[in-house]
Amino acid sequence: MVWCIDIEVLRKNFRWVLKASRFYLSPYIAEFISGCLLALYCEKRGKINLWLCAAAFSGFVATAVFYQVNKVSGADSLLDYPHARVAFFGPAAILLVAIFSEAERRGFVPFAKASLLLGGASYSLYLSHTILLNLFFLAGLRPVGGEAAYTPAFFFVSAVLLILAYSVWHYRYIESPLMRFSRRIIGKMENK
Repeated sequence: MVWCIDIEVLRKNFRWVLKASRFYLSPYIAEFISGCLLALYCEKRGKINLWLCAAAFSGFVATAVFYQVNKVSGADSLLDYPHARVAFFGPAAILLVAIFSEAERRGFVPFAKASLLLGGASYSLYLSHTILLNLFFLAGLRPVGGEAAYTPAFFFVSAVLLILAYSVWHYRYIESPLMRFSRRIIGKMENK
């Protein structure tokens, strides 16, 4: 509702409000607040139904792919409409975090080493995913074999795997060395 007000009223009629509204009415703020609320709920030992979360997650991902295939094409991608992107993929991301958090709390950590590596790379993934998706679209990687042979599932899976691979690489070879370097510098400054 707030996003509709932002798009339909503020942006069309009150240009001076636009700069302030971009931050406070950003769908990314809602995504961030949702993650904070989930963390508070989990911290208070709230119960999470894994099967219900898995079903809802599958529903949000299926709806997002269906929307992408049937409603949006060409330049009108989900990347151009962050409100729609966050409305579909935001809840899916929150549900995925809830599923893995609850599984860990119950003592089940699937793919422990990979989970630890992806957890470390999560900030790189967060920062790079929209940039990489835009690059894929600009490079023409969205249509596979032309518009007639467009296979969104193939693109979606390929894009996710490429983004994960880049994020892990970035975490291992850029972020981690920079963190170690900054810790050494801080340690030297504190010892003086």
